[in-house]
Amino acid sequence: MVEEKEESLVVNDVVEKGPAGKAGLQKEDIITQFSGHPIKTLADLKIALFSTKIGDKVSIQVERDGKTLDKVVELTAQPRFSPHFKK
Repeated sequence: MVEEKEESLVVNDVVEKGPAGKAGLQKEDIITQFSGHPIKTLADLKIALFSTKIGDKVSIQVERDGKTLDKVVELTAQPRFSPHFKK
């Protein structure tokens, strides 16, 4: 899950065995790029996701403790039993 905060997108929850957790994302990371697209809002992330598909490996750039980190996330379908699933 992510949350918009002052023109940035902050990770507020990470499922340890989910794609973000496997890629090493952590709570409070600030997502700055997704697959080469600058990210400042949830809308930016949704737009960037439109050009991807399940199984793609995408680069994500995050800021953590003042440092820029590059991560690679393999996209998966969100399970229906996830507490984050919304119809």
